[in-house]
Amino acid sequence: MIKFQSSAKFTKEAVIVLLTQEQVNNKKLSHLNKTIREQILSLSKSKKFAGQKGETLPLISSKQTILLAGVGKGSEANFSMLRMGLGNIFQSTHFKKAREIEIVPYDQKDLVVTAIIEGFIVGTYAWRKYLTPAKESPLPTVKTLYIVAPAKKIYDEAITICEGVNLARNLINENADVTTSVYLEKIIKDLVHGKRDVRLEILNQKELKAKGLGLHLAVSQGSNKEPKLIIVKYSGGGKSEGYTALVGKG
Repeated sequence: MIKFQSSAKFTKEAVIVLLTQEQVNNKKLSHLNKTIREQILSLSKSKKFAGQKGETLPLISSKQTILLAGVGKGSEANFSMLRMGLGNIFQSTHFKKAREIEIVPYDQKDLVVTAIIEGFIVGTYAWRKYLTPAKESPLPTVKTLYIVAPAKKIYDEAITICEGVNLARNLINENADVTTSVYLEKIIKDLVHGKRDVRLEILNQKELKAKGLGLHLAVSQGSNKEPKLIIVKYSGGGKSEGYTALVGKG
């Protein structure tokens, strides 16, 4: 789950502070509380932290872990690298038992916040369904990420897209005898249920034959499950807009 908050509060059991080299070198840390500012300035002065790309430094107290993470020069920000780097950070041993993490971006630009969302949802994906539960799992337990940024529709859309990516991964990773045409039908029905401007049409074996879709039927002969052609149509765009067709083979 992802939530948004207006300012850095440092009240969660774990906090990630993203910093550029300019913020550290020029002491531009007014968005942080006094204690954290003083620690960063002391670390910078002793050359233990400079905000360089990929640089991390944990500040650990008895009840809280604060991880300083450098992103390099802000003017040279690479959002793909930021996304991948955050995916690794979220899964690091520093947050092994953390269930809530607050993250303080170095900038609240849409590209930065979106990269954080993608790093958290897509970057921490793991297929665990058939793993034998261990007494002490090496995998992180983070459930909620609090991003210091205003909530926006564009971020809700980014979350939806990321969840769609992970759904596709689940379907790919699942056993073939589970992900049958019937299984896919149920998944898609659940996805589109209640959505505006969306129409669902599902053709069964008899209907496929009537429409002359012989190749589809020929492929399905290798299965004891009835074939289906699942058609989802979205008609919410403007009349002057073009259309896009996506075709998959299951």
